[in-house]
Amino acid sequence: TLFLDEIGDMPLHLQGKLLRALEDRMIEPVGSVESRPIDVRIIGATNRDLDAMVESREFRKDLFYRLNVVPIWMPPLRERKEDIPMLARFFLDKHCRTAGRRMAALSDAALRCMLAYEWPGNVRELSNSVEYAVNIESESTVRATSLPQRVRVAKRSDGPNEAGGPQGLEALERTAIVEALQRFQGEPRAKEKAARELGIHVTTLYRKLAKYDLA
Repeated sequence: TLFLDEIGDMPLHLQGKLLRALEDRMIEPVGSVESRPIDVRIIGATNRDLDAMVESREFRKDLFYRLNVVPIWMPPLRERKEDIPMLARFFLDKHCRTAGRRMAALSDAALRCMLAYEWPGNVRELSNSVEYAVNIESESTVRATSLPQRVRVAKRSDGPNEAGGPQGLEALERTAIVEALQRFQGEPRAKEKAARELGIHVTTLYRKLAKYDLA
């Protein structure tokens, strides 16, 4: 099985060579004058609209129909956000093993940022963002402050209000504070631990507790 990633970016002259190899089941290795038989299954992937590329003659129609035997449509990550927590934890385990780090989990605040972000780079961007956090984070739990800035500042909706507006942001912030306090309730230095998870200084946390009438 041969996997061809981003096949929509293949130049036209190479498309012709690939088509001949698939049709004839023969290839001629570089530097050789003899053809060799092949037994291969091709899996191609692309994020481009191949139908439109065929119409604009950027992609060969005959190769398109030769490859398009069993098409599988994979929705972008922004359309299946319910998969993000599972994928993020998978990548956390993977990158922790690679980096030799021991991290227990992703904080709720970090997951909320991930769910709010649109992920134009799809799963690959999610993996890279988690890898970035693993290398930046100093605690055993990945906090929102360790995510790339573009993920941290993503706009999110909170009911009828946009999180980019004051009411939406304050509602999200208040919820994050309440959840952090509940998580460490009854533990020694609970507020310091909550502040650390939220990525703020404990004096800032006390100020926000007063602001949201949570003191």
